[in-house]
Amino acid sequence: MAVAKWEFRSLASMMISTHGDRVEAAVAIRLAEAEVSGNAGDIIVWKEVAQCLPEIFAQHVRLNGSHE
Repeated sequence: MAVAKWEFRSLASMMISTHGDRVEAAVAIRLAEAEVSGNAGDIIVWKEVAQCLPEIFAQHVRLNGSHE
């Protein structure tokens, strides 16, 4: 099953909306949990989200004037 890049970006955006400035820590926790469990699919998802997070966060700040 293939996952489109926009899906990772959407998840990153939802994480930013939920966690604000603490989003990187929240994603890191989920990635660590995936690595401990050995769930390859979750590892891929959270690595992709972490990779696009800086760009999406910057867009949120630019559009909203803040992370919220």
